[in-house]
Amino acid sequence: MKFKDVSPFIRFVQRFDVTMNSLFQTQIAVDARLFYVTDGCGLMEVASKPVKLEAGGLIVINSGVQYRILHSKAAFFAVNFDFTRDYSDLSMPIPPLDAAKPFDDAVIHKTFFDDAKYFNQFKTFENCGALSDLFDRMESEYCKKLPYFENELTATMTSVLARLARKTAKNETKDDRFDIEGIITYIQEHYDEPLDNRKLAEVFHYHPNYLSGKFREIIGKPVHRYLLEFRILKACSMIKTNRFNLSEVAEACGFCDPNYFSRYFKKIIGVSPSEFTAT
Repeated sequence: MKFKDVSPFIRFVQRFDVTMNSLFQTQIAVDARLFYVTDGCGLMEVASKPVKLEAGGLIVINSGVQYRILHSKAAFFAVNFDFTRDYSDLSMPIPPLDAAKPFDDAVIHKTFFDDAKYFNQFKTFENCGALSDLFDRMESEYCKKLPYFENELTATMTSVLARLARKTAKNETKDDRFDIEGIITYIQEHYDEPLDNRKLAEVFHYHPNYLSGKFREIIGKPVHRYLLEFRILKACSMIKTNRFNLSEVAEACGFCDPNYFSRYFKKIIGVSPSEFTAT
């Protein structure tokens, strides 16, 4: 499964406190788990490995993974969920399995990712306080259960997982010498000018090959493709205003040749600029 196909189904949302007198057995979750520490310091054992979560830290545990919350003093926010909606007919909380007893693997709905492999077992994250508002929203939706609350929960949890995935991708490709956000901002502010790897490398003081490789590694497409798609999207906005002819749109979006512009517009959007004007 690709991470872009994530459509989480939320089965249970709760807050609970852990004290030094709390006792939890080693369990195996039938669905996935997210534990976020809102206060204190939470201690866990996941897949036989110790995990320490300071306030603002969280962990995502895939189904089928053993875990146990240990004696500590912490407040937790917890979500039971599936990465997909394949089992959305099972809307009630599914109790975890006792790890000390035999169990049937068939009851485990485990999602494996081809790209976001860090979610295939468990992954911890630090400094996630910026997600607190999203967790509050999820708790409110789950408790009130207003019409379409499941859609709201899916959308909110998708945002949470996407931000965690982006955080991980950024850390995994972290290079203090490479300013990807600065490059993206520059492209979006200068898309109407002649731009290529060499120009960007000159502005940001990189070797063109280094910039090209790192950009593709992080964004998933080469610079010229990102620039082309951004220019076409800008062209769509201009065309819809009906204030410019196609030659003016092409020039304003960085295309020197109107025919080149029309050819790539149709290739990306699926219709010619004139056809798009009529839609």
